[in-house]
Amino acid sequence: MGISKVLSTNYKLFKFNFEKNFYGSENIWLLLLFFILSLIGILHHEIWLDEAHHFLIARDSNNLADLIRACRIEGHPLLWNLILFFITRFSTDVFYMQLIHVLINCIVGYIICRSNLSSWEKIFILYGYFLFYEYNIISRNYGLSSLMIFSLGYQYLKNKNDLVKLAAIIFFLSNTHLFSLLVSFAFVISYLLTAKREVLLSQNKKTILASLIIIVGWGISIYTIIPPLSYGNKFIAYDSSGYLSTERILKTISVCLKGIFYVPDY
Repeated sequence: MGISKVLSTNYKLFKFNFEKNFYGSENIWLLLLFFILSLIGILHHEIWLDEAHHFLIARDSNNLADLIRACRIEGHPLLWNLILFFITRFSTDVFYMQLIHVLINCIVGYIICRSNLSSWEKIFILYGYFLFYEYNIISRNYGLSSLMIFSLGYQYLKNKNDLVKLAAIIFFLSNTHLFSLLVSFAFVISYLLTAKREVLLSQNKKTILASLIIIVGWGISIYTIIPPLSYGNKFIAYDSSGYLSTERILKTISVCLKGIFYVPDY
């Protein structure tokens, strides 16, 4: 996923000065132009298969139980599908999915425009391939991941000791995408390694509440990612294999490694 590339190559994103006033004419025009160009983009974008796939799952689910059941074989958490489920209760026009997705990314644009980056840096980040096209014009769960990662950075730099707010963002981040679940793990480990022990101990009740929120978020995410045991029997031809069988483990590892280099499908 390109989010890591965006964040690693633009290290200054982690040095935002969020005290800067957003309401300068430059920031307003940047964000307004971002919305207008995004709107033009979705009006001329033919829906891809993976966009339509999740939209149709949401549309054809009669209730939340049906949605959860259908999505457990998708390999990703449920948050984007939940949003689509509620959108399709009001309209089956994919334009509204695209519009909501653009508005989500406008919030990301707002966070970027509030930073102390130069005008050119804001333009290059906002209108780069990933943030403008891959996570914006194409309506998938990547846009939500982008929003939650930038929100997490925003909240951390604003007040990294507000454990409950950080935990709430991590809760949603872990339920946007499989890779975002891994990012949430990495953030929590990094936070625990760098946070002062007295800060955690001085907020005992908040620490417990934040820990509970994060664990519940991770639990929900993992539950919705792991398919039912019968799925492998029906679609992958594992006649009687369990979750930790050699066949399933090799299949899982090969899929992960294919994101880096070619691995034969075992």
